[in-house]
Amino acid sequence: MRLSAGSDGALSLVLPQHGLHLRFRNATLLVSASMGTRGRLCGICGNNDGEYVGDLTNPRGNQEKTATSFAASYKL
Repeated sequence: MRLSAGSDGALSLVLPQHGLHLRFRNATLLVSASMGTRGRLCGICGNNDGEYVGDLTNPRGNQEKTATSFAASYKL
């Protein structure tokens, strides 16, 4: 794990063992996943398989019809 602060004020967290890079700046979070994670992820950022269809799968494994209902399915 590597945490760093950029000269632009962004915070970066690199998790090479998980193939993830998170970058936070202002109110924006950018999550980058390596090719090794394709089809192995789940959650609000999709499954990283390159297909839009599986990206709206809710926590129960059902497909949501809209991005709004998908986001609401993760609400606590």
